[in-house]
Amino acid sequence: MKRLIFASVFTLMFSISFAQTAVNFNCNDCTGANHDLFTELDEGKVIVICWVMPCSACVGPSLTTSNVVRSFATTHPDKVHMYLVDDYANTNCNSINSWANSNGILPSAMFSNSVIKMEDYGSAGMPKIVVVGDVNHAVFYNANNSVNASALQTAINSAIDATITGIPEDFGKLSNIRSFPNPSNTSSTVVFSLEKPSDVKVEIHDQLGREVSEMSFTNLPQGENKIDVSTADLSNGVYFIKLTEGTRSRMIKVAVAH
Repeated sequence: MKRLIFASVFTLMFSISFAQTAVNFNCNDCTGANHDLFTELDEGKVIVICWVMPCSACVGPSLTTSNVVRSFATTHPDKVHMYLVDDYANTNCNSINSWANSNGILPSAMFSNSVIKMEDYGSAGMPKIVVVGDVNHAVFYNANNSVNASALQTAINSAIDATITGIPEDFGKLSNIRSFPNPSNTSSTVVFSLEKPSDVKVEIHDQLGREVSEMSFTNLPQGENKIDVSTADLSNGVYFIKLTEGTRSRMIKVAVAH
């Protein structure tokens, strides 16, 4: 019998007790293909990890996750991948494959390997789903037991926006992004550089990828800029501040602790 540990309260202490950046793994999937998570993220992939028992309660959320990931296949080919992982690596690959196929779940890869740990991302869930991406190996979504399709899709889009597979010639138009203080109490100052005067949109997203705040700034000057972002109305936890200039977006992580 597999043991599950469920958290009853999501507090700041909980949110900083697990990785806010991904934890690397290097192992073979059920077909024998090797995967190094950080290498794949650095190549520009967005990885959606779904841990299952497998069990009947896992079917609905896992199927939703599979369908959301597949919805990106046309618009972002070979960009978003779902990894179906046995929770404690005590179910063999044949059983996982049979369970997935019988329930219409179509992951990019399946694993039964103990190096891919749920505990790296907090409490266990059936299923547990996380979205990781970007060269900073950030966590954009972390959910237990159920999944909201819209929030998952938003989180994947945020991960795609933050992913940098190479530095284009005009990337310097939005660069040198940082924020302070971190953790933030009532406000955070975001600092960034612009190559030329530009309009910049600033959004704040929670860990489920939901937008909780948005503001726009027009004709900001060339060079270093500073923007004060209010965090007074945000609950304690971890958020992502997304800056967009033209077609370029960057995202940084900030903790809020009142």
